[in-house]
Amino acid sequence: MTTHVAGEMVALSGVPLSFVESPGVPAPPQTPGLLREKQDDMGMADYVIVQDMPTRWNSTLDMIACLVEQKGVLEAMMSNTPILPGGRELDITATNWLTLSQMVDILKPFKETTMVL
Repeated sequence: MTTHVAGEMVALSGVPLSFVESPGVPAPPQTPGLLREKQDDMGMADYVIVQDMPTRWNSTLDMIACLVEQKGVLEAMMSNTPILPGGRELDITATNWLTLSQMVDILKPFKETTMVL
């Protein structure tokens, strides 16, 4: 399983995981509004996707955990709205979602240990 996850992480390395803003690439202005709109449509609480902070490794874990938690909303957004600059569509496969979920499971104990230290 670890080898599979590592391979998927490499495959995802070129995909901006922050749907709000990637470093140096501002999100389209409508993206946060679309997220809230989809959350409302699906009866979910308004929830902002945590952004990755380069100085804190666990912020990447927090961001990925948010993505996994909001999977349904994000899939609904991706199904009919290009959300990357230039109108490019972002397609996260079922395998990618599984890998992200496994990454959260693998990294969560490390975050907990970091918080205790």
